[in-house]
Amino acid sequence: MFKRKKSLLLLSLLALSPLSNAEWTLTATSGVLDAYVDFKDVVLDGNFAKSKRLVDYRKEQKSEKGEIYWSSISIFTYDCTKKLQQVERFRYTGRMGGGERLQDDFFKSDWEKVVAGTPNDNYMVRACGGGDG
Repeated sequence: MFKRKKSLLLLSLLALSPLSNAEWTLTATSGVLDAYVDFKDVVLDGNFAKSKRLVDYRKEQKSEKGEIYWSSISIFTYDCTKKLQQVERFRYTGRMGGGERLQDDFFKSDWEKVVAGTPNDNYMVRACGGGDG
């Protein structure tokens, strides 16, 4: 069990480290935000896959503590066998994941079932297939 946790922690660090090297593909846009995904930097480990998504806001946002941020990056970990996902989110003071990461800002969801036929299901299938890398 410890080995699996250590492996997942290493995958998280690897997935977060090359944010500036991400190849963002625009997936959705609105008057409020632009959403991107990076399928070039998918990390595979056995039955697990990690991929990144970015939200770039058109107007400044405020955290619960009143800190201003302009973008957030989410790391999606997929259990490709059980069709589950877990999300970690980090918010940044700059656009496109630039600037400083908000201090003490960390969100990690519980494992959740990925609903078949949704856009997120498509992301999971693509990530579990190795992305475009």
